[in-house]
Amino acid sequence: VSMVLSALQAGNKGTQACITAASSVSGIIADLDTTIMFASAGTLNAENEESFADHRENILKTAKALVEDTKLLVSGAASSQDKLAQAAQSSAKTITQLTDVVKLGAASMGSEDPETQ
Repeated sequence: VSMVLSALQAGNKGTQACITAASSVSGIIADLDTTIMFASAGTLNAENEESFADHRENILKTAKALVEDTKLLVSGAASSQDKLAQAAQSSAKTITQLTDVVKLGAASMGSEDPETQ
């Protein structure tokens, strides 16, 4: 029985990682909704004097990394559970990083123009 359970758990690794990643993305969406609310209210401000240009390169680099992670996720779905799990975990991590750099970029624009934020 324990061998059967182990086999089932090993076969479920990628699926479980996808479920965990989806849960993380749901949290990120809620976080972004909150950020949008602050921007709309004109209260999203940078913590320092950085400009959007200071963040633009990180946003682009992280977005490109997410595209690559998405490609790996698609190929991982057709591959092993281990590759699927790794791709799902990497995608969730990159989405989190992208969210962080986008929020910093939006805040750097200043609250004077909430529509642009």
